[in-house]
Amino acid sequence: AIGSMVVLLLLPQNKTPLPFKVPFVPLLPLLSVFINLFLILKLSYLTWIRFAVWMVIGLSIYLFYGLRHSVEKERQEEQHTEKSQPT
Repeated sequence: AIGSMVVLLLLPQNKTPLPFKVPFVPLLPLLSVFINLFLILKLSYLTWIRFAVWMVIGLSIYLFYGLRHSVEKERQEEQHTEKSQPT
């Protein structure tokens, strides 16, 4: 949270006049980060276990589906077969 605050304060400020500006920047985003961290820290350990289990399930599906259906993999295989075929 402190790191977020430092990063937000160190970002270069644009001085161009804009038709709309978000009010209270960087205070409002920092307050939002602290409130969300507070809420996350108040979750029970069972919630964290459920979260971890679902993350493992979701990432496994994402990883294994991605490995099987990768467009980049197909592209590399096509290039490899084109190079290996004599012309």
